[in-house]
Amino acid sequence: MAMLFTTAHFTTVLLLVTVGLLVRIERHLYGTYLSPIVLIAAPYSLLVAAINFIAIYFGYFTVSAKANLFVILFFLLFFLVGLVIRQMFLRKNVIREHKAAPDQIPGYEFETIFRMVAIVALLAGLLQFRQVIGQIGLINVGSAKFKELFGAGLLGHIMLLSRPTFFFLFVSLMRKWNKVNFALLVSIFLMVVIPQVKYQIIVLLVSSVIYGINIGVVRVTIRKSLFAVLTIYFLFNVSYVIGFSASGMDFAYSDKVQAFLFNHFFTYLFGGPIGFSEILEMKQYPYSTIVELVAVASNIYKAIIGDSQYIQIIIRQWIPISTITQYFHGTNTFGLFGMLYAFAGIAGAGLFTMIYGVLAYTIFQCSLLRNISMAFQMAYAYVGAYLVLSFFGLYLNMLPFYEVLFYIFFLQLIGKTFKALNARRNLLYTDLGSSRRLSNIGENYEFERITAVKNNIDGIA
Repeated sequence: MAMLFTTAHFTTVLLLVTVGLLVRIERHLYGTYLSPIVLIAAPYSLLVAAINFIAIYFGYFTVSAKANLFVILFFLLFFLVGLVIRQMFLRKNVIREHKAAPDQIPGYEFETIFRMVAIVALLAGLLQFRQVIGQIGLINVGSAKFKELFGAGLLGHIMLLSRPTFFFLFVSLMRKWNKVNFALLVSIFLMVVIPQVKYQIIVLLVSSVIYGINIGVVRVTIRKSLFAVLTIYFLFNVSYVIGFSASGMDFAYSDKVQAFLFNHFFTYLFGGPIGFSEILEMKQYPYSTIVELVAVASNIYKAIIGDSQYIQIIIRQWIPISTITQYFHGTNTFGLFGMLYAFAGIAGAGLFTMIYGVLAYTIFQCSLLRNISMAFQMAYAYVGAYLVLSFFGLYLNMLPFYEVLFYIFFLQLIGKTFKALNARRNLLYTDLGSSRRLSNIGENYEFERITAVKNNIDGIA
């Protein structure tokens, strides 16, 4: 019982209370549990509680009081940014609940376009897979080299079109069963799973669920929540089994491999909070190389001028997070705030927390506007998924994050353009039809008039 009164445990309770208050405030302000502070803070605080009250008895390190206090400050800063952004939207037509009735969901007239885009992305994926396998062989599927090659080049960028199409088709399928949409969803999911990049799988599914909840076609229940937890572990397991299956399915599902994967799952789950706690005590951190945080803009510039020496954003140094040495027990990611601290120190972490807060809350507020386009609702679901995953690492300095956001709005523009062209064509046909009817009426009237005159003349005669 004495362990409950350590500073680490006290600050964990303080973290839970603080996050609970922030969640309650935003629920009152916006009428939803899917606001930015909820998505970024709730998963992290629950994980810290699980670590400090349960996982430490199984060999995992404690999340320190110092780390908890820093995170509380970062959450408060993120929340305050949200209040400032809210003031900019107070006079606009904003609704507290942004759920639409299923028959009023925007964008369903674009279904054919999204299906076509999904097929294009899948074809790009098949071509990319064939090329990569031709270079490194089928046995290397899931290797680091495979991941690098599979997501690279022009085809890699085209494949990212599958993300917004998956969100759209998922919600469409939840609204109404359709075999074509189901087949496309399964195909896209398999294409994303093959490289075994966990965050891409999680973001794909979490974005779709958030989008579905926000527009009212997905309902959250306890049963569904438990099923989601089991699904997360299943997908994590499968993403590794694909690689292990190169040595045979019996080996992939052996007790030894499954025990490793079970431990590895919790190492991933707890790695961010514990990692941040550990690097706070290390003299070699932070790296103070803020250039990694602007890697997207910098690498685009390098590509334009032909410089192939791109900025690498992956931290190669691994640190232990537990005493379970018989299994892999290290991490090279420290959660959103830990990664910001590692790259830029406390002040830099605070600055970029505010920048990301502006991005998240602006898109969130836009998604609450009445008659808002499908794009902002989908974009917030996508950003929200990264907020949920922020307990693990930093992904907002990666090009795919911004590329998919661009695709979301680009596909919305394409859809509206086709809709406008169809409306203009229908209007043209309507006008032509009206003109022909008017012409026929005039011709009939002239014929009747001439006939009447002729009959009068014949009568006089």
